[in-house]
Amino acid sequence: MSPRNTEEYLALITPYHRGRPKYSKTVATVVEPVAEAQAVLSDLSLTFDLDTAIGVQLDHVGEWVGRSRYVNIPLASVWFSFDIEGLGWNQGIWKGRFDPDTGLYALDDETYRSLLKLKIIANQWDGTIEFVREPME
Repeated sequence: MSPRNTEEYLALITPYHRGRPKYSKTVATVVEPVAEAQAVLSDLSLTFDLDTAIGVQLDHVGEWVGRSRYVNIPLASVWFSFDIEGLGWNQGIWKGRFDPDTGLYALDDETYRSLLKLKIIANQWDGTIEFVREPME
């Protein structure tokens, strides 16, 4: 059932009251928030659909699935080193005692969507070989 707009609700007024403008205005005022709420609720499932969600909505889907957009990556070629050009004397950053070895990287929407799909498949897998399907031709 698709959500109705205010005009569709006004069309349901009986002929006896249809010609009265104050009655129609009262009905329109009462049903307008209901019609708007129905429209928002009908779009809500598409907003958080894995294939169509973007940005913050995709982050919320990731919370439901159990995977964050931010992944740890090793920090390579950052710290001072005589072996790597550009990181030598007066060029590289000295690694301190409490400096991290990894950094957080935010995945873009497409990569994050692929990661979430793989996580969903992994969450559903029961460990059997029969679960793996043949590729479709």
